[in-house]
Amino acid sequence: MSLKNRLFQRYKDVAEYFTPVQKKSEFAEKGVLTPEEFVAAGDVLVQMTPAWTWMSADTSKRVPHLPKEKQYLLIKNVICSKRVAALWADTKEEDVAGEDGWVGTTVGTGSGETAVEMDCGDAVCPPVAGGATSASSSSSSSAAQPPACPEGEGEEDIPDLEEFADDNVVQDVAAVAPPSCGGEQGKEGIVVPRTYNISITYDNYYHTPRVWLCGYSEAGRPLTKEETFQDIDSEFSNKTATFETHPFSDVPHVAIHPCRHAEQMVRMTERLNAKAHEVMALKAQNEGESFDPAEAPMMRPDLYLIVFLKMIQVMIPTIEYDIAFMDI
Repeated sequence: MSLKNRLFQRYKDVAEYFTPVQKKSEFAEKGVLTPEEFVAAGDVLVQMTPAWTWMSADTSKRVPHLPKEKQYLLIKNVICSKRVAALWADTKEEDVAGEDGWVGTTVGTGSGETAVEMDCGDAVCPPVAGGATSASSSSSSSAAQPPACPEGEGEEDIPDLEEFADDNVVQDVAAVAPPSCGGEQGKEGIVVPRTYNISITYDNYYHTPRVWLCGYSEAGRPLTKEETFQDIDSEFSNKTATFETHPFSDVPHVAIHPCRHAEQMVRMTERLNAKAHEVMALKAQNEGESFDPAEAPMMRPDLYLIVFLKMIQVMIPTIEYDIAFMDI
């Protein structure tokens, strides 16, 4: 961890100690969770994907605002058979029909930084976009305002996850990544992939979940920081992903910084609510009934982690935790 990161983490630890525990639900307005809502969301995640499990912690490390047997969530041995660079390793050409019958070619050869056009719903956008629109941090506490992200890059350098449409989230990595970028071949030609232990803690400073990654090589050796960053999209490594010590295990992990999680979750839930209300309105119209959006149900906070993991998948597209049921 760099000196700047260590100083920031020390400041954050002190600030978090004095930050009041979130009591009032502000999920819809600010995209944050109370500890009780975090536990409820974790229970739903464990129920829907039993590979996730609640973990306790040593007495000296437990946080008082969470149940002692539900201090954080953990999933082990998640397969990562490809590097992120493998997603863009092959030169891909697309014939794009232009005006007057001319045909253009779109080529992607780098690590996701080329302007490969992809369908983003009603617009056309690149698969990787820098320069997010700046927005305020999402701490719900009036006692302390969240600081900027630790590397000092400036929020304008942190990619906006809204610019990554659902079509850009890789669900079937094997279908798009070349086999040469997989794990080492063991006996009898069996490919042994990297694996990750992924944990989710509750960040009392930002009042949002925080993701921690601990990777292992094909031989079972803990991955270095540089090796782990090979499995994180380059737009996020060293900006929102940093090397830190896990709060419950004291083991070095790569942490995904939560400074903009709440902001992104507000956007995603608003979009999901709008889609759901559109379907409800169409159904009501077909049945000859009236529809009032103000009275329509909204996304519940106990579904937070389902949507949250879908969002995180943009940063770590080749770490294959199960999101098959998250059709959002």
